[in-house]
Amino acid sequence: MNKDDVYEAKRKINKINGSNDKPMKPITPVKERQNFDEKYKRMTTYIEKPLYQIMERLYKAQKIQRKTEFINAAIKEYIGNHYRF
Repeated sequence: MNKDDVYEAKRKINKINGSNDKPMKPITPVKERQNFDEKYKRMTTYIEKPLYQIMERLYKAQKIQRKTEFINAAIKEYIGNHYRF
């Protein structure tokens, strides 16, 4: 069933139910989310122990929800403050 068929079917249902005879707007397709592999690139690196311990404490105290988001935000802020991208 394509968009036009759905649109016509809804118009007919509205007419049968006694709703106003104005046709409903066609359904707009929902934008698909990027899958994980399209959005992220795996990277293995080393973090200084004190920084890692602080991050772990923040995570366990639920001050940060996801370590990935935290690290990405830190990198974005650093790049924004030190480079022109």
